[in-house]
Amino acid sequence: MRSTPVPLTLLGSAADPATEKGVECPGDPPAPSDPDLVERARAARAALGSRAFVLGHHYQRDEVIAFADVTGDSFRLAQQAAARPDAEFIIFCGVHFM
Repeated sequence: MRSTPVPLTLLGSAADPATEKGVECPGDPPAPSDPDLVERARAARAALGSRAFVLGHHYQRDEVIAFADVTGDSFRLAQQAAARPDAEFIIFCGVHFM
């Protein structure tokens, strides 16, 4: 697996990253109200370009969904991800209960 300089906490989170198993999220996530957040997300999306496939759960905030290639429920998004074996990065913008 290759690492990327785009932080996992890019779009902020209300969840405690320390509770997530197998995921390293160094530093504190930015507040969802951070005025630079959308610009940082836009820059990250542009940097990854077509190498990334972004999935947005329909319970996500509109600010997150704006960057999604596809939206839907968990099952539909899993199907969409499975259908994209060519994607170098699959970014799943889920919700905490997932």
